[in-house]
Amino acid sequence: MNTREQIVHYSSDLFLKNGFYKTTMDDVARKLKISKKTIYKYFATKDDLLNEIIEDTMTHVRENINSIVSNKQISVVKLINLSDFLVGFSLKISETWINDLQIHNPRRWETIEYFRKETIFYAFNKIINQGKKENLIIDKPNIIIVTIILSAIQGIINPEFLLNNNFSVKEAFIQTFDILISGILTKKGRKAYKQFKKQGIQK
Repeated sequence: MNTREQIVHYSSDLFLKNGFYKTTMDDVARKLKISKKTIYKYFATKDDLLNEIIEDTMTHVRENINSIVSNKQISVVKLINLSDFLVGFSLKISETWINDLQIHNPRRWETIEYFRKETIFYAFNKIINQGKKENLIIDKPNIIIVTIILSAIQGIINPEFLLNNNFSVKEAFIQTFDILISGILTKKGRKAYKQFKKQGIQK
């Protein structure tokens, strides 16, 4: 990992955990144990660093989701893996990070929201088509199934809901996915889903 990649990697952890608005370049320098001068050598401003982190994060998400979708496993296992990845990724994101984007960089937030919907739609659409062929997912219009999933995720996994109902991100995500996924599976699919969840098969 070169210096630029290290700056992006460790700054990403810092920004996602503490938000970016109150996180200074001094904080980033201390985290990396390097001088600010070194950081400015690669990123002229904090906004430049923020943009790089967002692009890097979206690339990471896209690559992981594409890997899950293109795997040769059955659709039910892909649903489990997709759920686990999204839960794990969500746990890295703080409410402060989300609020900072919404308040201080709304254009970037809109880009992220569009990316999230587009990427998740693509993944579920591909998995649903596969599941229908395997007779593991019910034969209902994909657009309706995916829209319900996206709407549920957006409605449940947000700071206001979590705060008002005392759920952790992980707990809310798992409960939401269990309800949604169970609802789109055939009898054969539900049996397979319970089996693989019990066994903890993710690979």
